[in-house]
Amino acid sequence: MSLRAIGAAAVLVFALAGDAAAQTSRARSDALFEPQPDHPADERLTSQGQTGIDSAIAPYLENLASGIVMVEGYAQTGTRDQQYLRSQARASIVRDYLIAKFHLDPQATGAMPLSADSPGSPERAPWDGVAVAVILPKASLEPPK
Repeated sequence: MSLRAIGAAAVLVFALAGDAAAQTSRARSDALFEPQPDHPADERLTSQGQTGIDSAIAPYLENLASGIVMVEGYAQTGTRDQQYLRSQARASIVRDYLIAKFHLDPQATGAMPLSADSPGSPERAPWDGVAVAVILPKASLEPPK
């Protein structure tokens, strides 16, 4: 997880993805997603993936009501259009899971497909999975005075 201050906001980024080293919870995309039993070309979250997402977002739950959550999807295999579609599906799967599990505001929870483009990934390695950015008012992360 990394924390970046931007003006009056703070952005928390934790990544759940491929073989790149992340600062907090991470899972290879094959641990995060599995093929749908009735349609193997589509993916769904594994129980291990759900647990990883839960533990990564849990420390920030009390602040999420005042923030914005953006799920970025990545995919490294296939043609460029297949990468885009898979990254879009991954981001949407995780977004839908977060909204359902944590009752997040759908208007403040987004999904962004980024295909194979992962310039900000740890160690600048290709990213395969999802990254979740939580944008919070900086004041919500400051200790009380």
